[in-house]
Amino acid sequence: MKHFLASFVVLMAGGLLVAPEAFAQSYPGSYAGNSCVSINRTLTRGSRGADVTSLQQYLVANNYIGSWAVTGYFGAGTTAAVRNFQVTHGISATGSVGPQTRAALMSDCGYSFDYNPYPMPSYPTYPTYPSYPTYPTYPTYPTTPYYYPYPVVAQPTISSVSPLSGSVGSMITVQGAGFTAQGNTVHFGRGIITNLRSPDGSALTFAVPAQLTGYGNETVTLTTYPIYVTNSGGLSSNTLPFTVTGLATSQVQPTISNLQGPTNLAVGATGTWSITAGGAYNTNLSTFVTWGDEQYYSYNSSQAAQEIYLGSIQQQVTFTHVYQQAGTYTVRFRVRNNQSGLESLATMTVVVTGSTTGGNVSLSSIQPNAGSTGTTIVLTGSGFSTTGNDVHFGIGGTRNVAAINNSTIYYTVPHYVSPCDFTVGMCSAPAVLVQNGSYPIFVTNAQGTSQTFTFTVSQ
Repeated sequence: MKHFLASFVVLMAGGLLVAPEAFAQSYPGSYAGNSCVSINRTLTRGSRGADVTSLQQYLVANNYIGSWAVTGYFGAGTTAAVRNFQVTHGISATGSVGPQTRAALMSDCGYSFDYNPYPMPSYPTYPTYPSYPTYPTYPTYPTTPYYYPYPVVAQPTISSVSPLSGSVGSMITVQGAGFTAQGNTVHFGRGIITNLRSPDGSALTFAVPAQLTGYGNETVTLTTYPIYVTNSGGLSSNTLPFTVTGLATSQVQPTISNLQGPTNLAVGATGTWSITAGGAYNTNLSTFVTWGDEQYYSYNSSQAAQEIYLGSIQQQVTFTHVYQQAGTYTVRFRVRNNQSGLESLATMTVVVTGSTTGGNVSLSSIQPNAGSTGTTIVLTGSGFSTTGNDVHFGIGGTRNVAAINNSTIYYTVPHYVSPCDFTVGMCSAPAVLVQNGSYPIFVTNAQGTSQTFTFTVSQ
């Protein structure tokens, strides 16, 4: 009571009595101010750290807020307490701790409050003014204590997590109570998922992350993680477990299964091989094959690649190839996960027998036997069909080329070749640029396969 009268006399003697916008809440008991608060940055709602904890301890010690507010998180309660401090110190009530508020905190060391269950606010001292006419009567304060102007934020609790396990990317729902309408944070192991909404305060939904961020950065693994929730008031719930049973698609190594193809093949015959590529759902894979006959070419012609998208867990990929020399070859199939670079490899062996000739088809000469791409050459021989002749050039060539008098074919050296040149149906093998070097050339049709000649490309 003495404190109230003294304040009232000082204000009347100063000649000015104005009501402030808000004042700090007082709690029963006598509290001495703590040591000076040292804050070296601007603190706003959402800030975290030791300086936020120090600020909250100061506000508790000086009765601006209850001890429940010491969380290290600058939430709604801390914002309201800072506004009250700013009002009582003649500072614009922004709720943020800027340079002016930090200076007031530093200068307020040792400040204390006396017990008063129905406190009157403390007002700043004003300079003496000349006498003025009678001022309006100061309004009468209610006889009940001043209540906190913001709704009280409840302590959140988690009652269940559904489902209790799942793969990365799956959706899970946390059921409970005390979640705020917005600004909730789910703590998933050492990571956080922020700014989650809960309109009814009883449920939060989020996706299992592939990376844990917020306190570092680490990849989610197949293990059990603790989950708890912090609401916008900075209050945290109990903890429940969640088990990760599947990883992100980028972490899954692809597989090769059901490898099929000929193990014996004649020279000049077209062989067809298929593999079943597998991996995680929604994965982009690249499939490659190396035929093993690269030593017969002066260019890297024997590798074909197809890119596939796994809309299901497995997908079949087909390759075709023609061997032009007898021998035993190891065919290598490779599948790569384009997101992670992880690969798998499978091999099989094919024995190629016979010669480059067969049936009634014969190639006796090619003119010229050297030139640039785009050059037209004359293939002379016998057994050619009027139509339906396939001219093989390197790993590719041209289908259904016409012949004159069953003995002459005019053929233009291609700029690009691909195993798809002789594939019926879908084929995504890339086209290879024809560069300088020697390329085998021969003819096949329904009558058989001709001899092989060499054409030298020189640009």
